[in-house]
Amino acid sequence: MQKSLIIQQIHSHIEKAGNALLLTHENPDIDAVSSVFAFSQYLETNNIGHSVFFKNMPKGLFDEIMLYKKYISKIADLKKTYDVIVVFDSGDTYHTGIEEILLEHQKKTPIINIDHHPTNTSFGNINLIETSAVSTTEILFDYFVHHNVPISKNIALYLIAGILGDTNNFTNHNTTSKSIEVASRLIQTGLNINKISSAIKQKKPIEAKNSWGKILSRLTIHEKYNIATTFITKKDL
Repeated sequence: MQKSLIIQQIHSHIEKAGNALLLTHENPDIDAVSSVFAFSQYLETNNIGHSVFFKNMPKGLFDEIMLYKKYISKIADLKKTYDVIVVFDSGDTYHTGIEEILLEHQKKTPIINIDHHPTNTSFGNINLIETSAVSTTEILFDYFVHHNVPISKNIALYLIAGILGDTNNFTNHNTTSKSIEVASRLIQTGLNINKISSAIKQKKPIEAKNSWGKILSRLTIHEKYNIATTFITKKDL
């Protein structure tokens, strides 16, 4: 199905929703968090009732740039009924941490799946999966543009944070000309991209740094094949 038709299907469900649920995978990165809050901001602007659920919100990692909003993290706080459920940046239902609840809801509630990972299992009733996008927030940018949604400075902050996070500040192989073009358009809202970039780059949990220390300490160079290898043990995880 054409992307524009899928976007229109999603929009139809969102417009009719009186109570939506937004969520992502259970250990979200900056793109996942940004996707949820960007869409939440959009729903709030249009007076569409919704709840945001994070099973494990990373505390303090992006406080300098993320305007954290209200969210729930206890499964007991999830309501029994929703008009629509939107899952962002999650390759499958298992990694949401509430798979059984989602599968139960899916019997009577449409689940919208928005993601950019090629490993996505297309678990939703409606699946907007674009593997050429560098981040899920880039897909949301297209969604907003398609429906002429005014992109406020707050929404732009979330969108560009996801792009910067998944491209490692435009330094890894995921970076595309489109991602740079989208970022350029978002900067026009008055964002300070240097501040956002620095916050994403510097704010890493100490546990992650320790893990990378272990991984890199095992690095072995194979000169014959011009490659370097390392390994991670189950105990490390």
